[in-house]
Amino acid sequence: MIGTAILSIAALAVCAVIGYVVVSRILGFVTRLLRPSVATQGKARTGQAGPNQQAHDEAARAENARRQEEARRHEWDAAEERRRQGKANADEAASKKRDEQARREQERRERQEREDAARNKTRRERRPWYVVLDVRENASAVDIKAAYRRKISDYHPDRMASLGDDFRALAEERSKEINEAYQFIRQSRDA
Repeated sequence: MIGTAILSIAALAVCAVIGYVVVSRILGFVTRLLRPSVATQGKARTGQAGPNQQAHDEAARAENARRQEEARRHEWDAAEERRRQGKANADEAASKKRDEQARREQERRERQEREDAARNKTRRERRPWYVVLDVRENASAVDIKAAYRRKISDYHPDRMASLGDDFRALAEERSKEINEAYQFIRQSRDA
């Protein structure tokens, strides 16, 4: 009896195992039929993708590559625009600088012309240099120096201080004229 009982237990165990295998295969088949995405996900995990999954992966890679290329183009366009804008700003700044320099140069020329005109006017109005020092044009350097010292001592502003401010201003003007005459004659003789 014990032998029969063991045999019947063994038979039941074998039937259970066979039944389990059959039932699990049937359940797997039904599962694949009802939910194909679960089956393909399982294959994708194992590295065995089906043709639909491969096409989908291909499309995803192509889309990703297209987006990257578009991003690169956008970055390049933005950099190009910044470069153009920077060049335009630099050109504008250079143009402004040239205009400013031209304006300053024009002002400097006009100021120089006014000063030259004023200087020429005063030269035309004042007496000739030799007349200011009261010497002849062919006088020697010693005679010119002596005439300068005599004239400057006569018209020095410190000598006119006791006569009042009006006389002092006239003396300053006259001594300035004497100094200019002496400097001009000396420079013209040295040259």
